[in-house]
Order: sequence, then structure tokens, then C-alpha cells
Amino acid sequence: MKKTIRLLALLALAQVALALIGYHSSTSLVGAQAGTPMLAFDVAAVDTVEIQGPTSGDESKKASSIVLRKQDGKWRLADGFPADASHVRRFLQKLHALKHGLPVATSEDAQARFRVSEKAHERKIMLRQGDKLLATLYMGKGAGLRQSYLRGEGDSAVYAAELASYEAPLTADRWQDETLLQLEVAGISELELDGLHIARRVEGGQATGDQPAKTDAAPAQWAVAPMPAGKQLDTAALDELLDKIGQLRFDSVLGRKPKSEYRLEPPKKTFSLVYKGKRLEYRIGERSDGGQPYVLKRSDREEYFQLDHYVGESLLKAADKARLLKAAEAAMKTTPGGTTDQGGGEGG
Repeated sequence: MKKTIRLLALLALAQVALALIGYHSSTSLVGAQAGTPMLAFDVAAVDTVEIQGPTSGDESKKASSIVLRKQDGKWRLADGFPADASHVRRFLQKLHALKHGLPVATSEDAQARFRVSEKAHERKIMLRQGDKLLATLYMGKGAGLRQSYLRGEGDSAVYAAELASYEAPLTADRWQDETLLQLEVAGISELELDGLHIARRVEGGQATGDQPAKTDAAPAQWAVAPMPAGKQLDTAALDELLDKIGQLRFDSVLGRKPKSEYRLEPPKKTFSLVYKGKRLEYRIGERSDGGQPYVLKRSDREEYFQLDHYVGESLLKAADKARLLKAAEAAMKTTPGGTTDQGGGEGG
């Protein structure tokens, strides 16, 4: 009988212990209400984004970081180079859309283990408006496909949410505006290439010199001078060249200092154009130090740009004078001064 009583007593104690453990677990994992925003800030109010990189545990070593600032309504990197505004906007919207789920853990030890603490993290993202800190997010280890462990400043709970470290890059080339060199083709009124002068004619007169093309008028023809005997402009080839110039994207920024290995003196190819009344000169060099072979310098920019191999090759091919001219297929009309008109139909 006594033995039975002791067993019942031990069983009761075990039940109490389990109940206490269950209560402790349920209360220790209480976090913010599921579905509420993880970060409370106004996307339009943010004018500075700072992303700090992984901590090493050595406080004497400063973590890598990148800063983006909105100046005069435009996002820029720390050195003043234009940032990709759409990239920054998507990033801020992604942060704004983060919602609390069920907490993974809440203890300080867990914050360090998941690398979302002040001293141990993979990313520390800070959003500011002027000197005012709007929000801070700690990003830790990966929590699955395109997910990471996250913790907002002031929140003790750790959550898993859809945000990957590659969406918060620490290198400038991942934030640069790669469309910076692109032009509206309709705004190009003249092209000088290998001794050829090609000017757009529009209804109402020729677009030349400092007079921009009337982009709202229908192009009537191109004027070419001097025109080699028996040749005419291949307008399809010209359209291809103008499209490649208009859609030009660079691979990376090499800096603002000229280097002999860029081989731009003399360049492999040079041409100029008039865009909305402003003349721009393009110089392309073929590097002598390996890597991506082509370097571009445009007269309106201080920077030297590295071009992807395919982009450089296709631009050089399209800018070949021989491709822009073809055998004459019809009688040419010569204007006073020796300028040859090319119609917009067959062959120009």
C-alpha cells in the first residue's frame, strides 16, 4: 500500500513538473502578434539606408558596410555615383512588407546562436530620415530557401521570414545604376563614325549641330556625308547600332583615374553623337591585363566603365563602318554641297 502511495506521489510530482515546463515554454516564446509588421516605418520618409556586414567577433575589426543616400530626390552611393532607384525602392518595400510569424526563440543566447544580436549578426540594416533612426533590422543565418532569421531592434523574439542576404548586398556594384549610359534613340540626331557624318532628317528640317531632333516628328530620312561611290546607308544596320547605344549597360565602374592598361590612347574604337543637342564622345579600349576585355569612357562622365565581353563585342561589330554601308540599289539624290539623302524605304 505504501509503495503504491509513493508511486502515485511521484507521478503527481512528474505531472506538476511537466506542467511547469509546458507553461515556461509557452510563455518564453511569446512574441509580437502574428501578421503585424516587423518594422514600422514610412517608405517615402527614408532617405538613408545603411547595411553593415557580418560581425567577426573581433571588435577591433570594423564590419564592411554600404550607405545609400537620397539627394535631390535621387539615390546615390557614398561616392556620389547614381544608385539604381528601382532596386532601392524594391528593397525598402520588401522590408516594409515583412510580417511577424511564430517566434523561433526569444533568449539572448538564441539571438547569438541565430546571429541576430547586436554583437553577432550577418547584416544590420538601419533606415534613417536625416539624423532620425526609423528602423533597425538584424539579419542572421539562413532559415531555408530565400529565408533568414530576423529580429527587429527592441524585439527579443527571433523570427524566420522571406529575406535573403543576397537581397542586402554589401558591394557598390550591386547597387549601381547600370542603365546610367542608356539614351532615348529618338533623341540621337547625329552620328560621327570613321569619317562618316550621319544626320537625322525630320519633317521640318535637318536635326544638326546644337539643334536637337524633333522627337515627336516622324523621321523622314538620314543624310550621309561623304558617301563613297556606289554605296548607300544600310538603315537596318544603323538602327541596330543606335539600339545598342541606346540600351548600353556597363558591367562595373573601374574608377575615375585613367590607366595605361585600359589602352584608350589610342582607343580601339571611337565615335561621337549628338544627343538632345549635346555632343557625346565614346572611346572603347581593349584591356591588356586580362579579365573583361573592354573599357568604355564617355565624355560626359568622369568614370571608366567595364563592359561585359558580349556587350563590348556586339557594340564594336555594330559600329563597323563597313556594316553601315551597302551596295547602292537605286539612284541617289544629291543635294547642294555634296550631301547624299537616304530615304526611309528600301536601303535607307
